[in-house]
Amino acid sequence: MVVVGGLLALWCGLALIDLRRRIVPNVILFPAMLLTLAAAPWLPMGDGQPTSAYLGSLAGGATCFLAAIAAAIASRGGLKPGDMKLSLQMGLALGPSGGLIALAMACVVACPLVLVATRLHKGDRWLPFVPFMAAGAMAVLLAGDTLRGWLNLA
Repeated sequence: MVVVGGLLALWCGLALIDLRRRIVPNVILFPAMLLTLAAAPWLPMGDGQPTSAYLGSLAGGATCFLAAIAAAIASRGGLKPGDMKLSLQMGLALGPSGGLIALAMACVVACPLVLVATRLHKGDRWLPFVPFMAAGAMAVLLAGDTLRGWLNLA
């Protein structure tokens, strides 16, 4: 429960920082990655076995980071480095399927808002993505089994 609370606080804090300052601070994110990996056996996606939990965590981090790189290339710079690093941390916490579900949820919610923002504001089209990523990650962390069931990934 402490690990879950720490992740929720981390993601809420990073979302607020991105909204206010347009950055995802490495000084927060890099230690969070290490702590998330260290806590892998106690995360909800873990099965209690340290070896499989660490491997699942690493697989999730790699999967989400590669997905974020692909999204950054496809969006021609729409996804910034901080977003990509956060996707790695989310994958470490949620595993491969949970991390990808969280990223997909963030995209589904953010895309219509981006389209509206580009229509309304011709100049600065910046829209922070970390709050959407954080919301998706929190949903998966708190209701991951239900989401996987709905998507037939259980």
